[in-house]
Amino acid sequence: MTAIQMILCLGMLAILPVNRGQAIFHSCEDIYKHNIKSQSGVYSIYNRINQPYQVYCEFHQAYGYTFVAANTSVAVNIDDLHTSSDHVWVRFLRNNHAQTQTKVEQISIFKSRYQLSLQYSKNDGYATPLNANLGPYLYLGFLPASEASHNGATQGYRANGVDYTFSNCDGNQNSYLAFVFNPNNRPHNEYHKTCCNTPLIHQIVDTSTPATFNIPEYFYSYFEMHMGGCGGYGVPEEFVNVRGAALGMRFNVTCRDPAPVSNATHTGGGTAFGSIIRYTCSSGTLLSGNLERRCVETGEYTGLPPVCGPLDPCASNPCANGGTCYGLENTFVCECSGNFQGVRCEISR
Repeated sequence: MTAIQMILCLGMLAILPVNRGQAIFHSCEDIYKHNIKSQSGVYSIYNRINQPYQVYCEFHQAYGYTFVAANTSVAVNIDDLHTSSDHVWVRFLRNNHAQTQTKVEQISIFKSRYQLSLQYSKNDGYATPLNANLGPYLYLGFLPASEASHNGATQGYRANGVDYTFSNCDGNQNSYLAFVFNPNNRPHNEYHKTCCNTPLIHQIVDTSTPATFNIPEYFYSYFEMHMGGCGGYGVPEEFVNVRGAALGMRFNVTCRDPAPVSNATHTGGGTAFGSIIRYTCSSGTLLSGNLERRCVETGEYTGLPPVCGPLDPCASNPCANGGTCYGLENTFVCECSGNFQGVRCEISR
């Protein structure tokens, strides 16, 4: 049994945190919205058929990162775990138990065309990992197979703000990093013994920086990185000081875009944290609610939707001398009292 596999077994023995109030959370974002003072740490969340599994939630103001425990064996609805695939954090567990991390993105020439692909135990549209049979696995795809198959094309990945690229020499479609859980401790594919330990593959580790905090070691797993077509192939055995890797997926707190308001126009809005929506009653007056609302950390807009009603023609008390005003659609009628008459009860009889 390898050190990583022993760590995973210990992780399985850990007591899963119980969600307070028996709330069912499907993501770190759910936990944060429920309590914006939640601390970063290990939580138990549930997939869509209410099976629990562990995640590490790294919380910041209105955003964070989700790491899936490498002892996970249930189905994972990965779209619940992230709202952005613009970048991820890849962490590395070193032989001395230190942890380092690399911010990973799409290379610049493809950034406007392809987001990173995040999948769980599948790689739809992308090249299949050589160790896919040792799943479950988390899949980080850079270029889809249709794009990665272009012979001679510039491909690669971006690490900590720098593009690391190669020229695909034979049209092989590999463009991925896979995190393989291997729960049954089966032998890994031995392709690395014949191919292709390149400097490109090492940059993702060599450029990593010390993590500011550690996550439990049972979140780290075996991994394989494959590029091309002459980009290289790498697994932990090829690195001097790496035991495993973990994937951190970004989530942003979002709000539902407010529903339209009758008799009003608006500017702004949207789902992003901090968004402001401002309303203007098209005609008439604000009867209740708020003309300005803001998307806050709880994933809700502040205040209440405005209720805009027609202009009250009696609001200015147009009837004099104790007359009673009755509003009509666009005007008013005064019922005069005593010895007064006139449109506004302004004339003495």
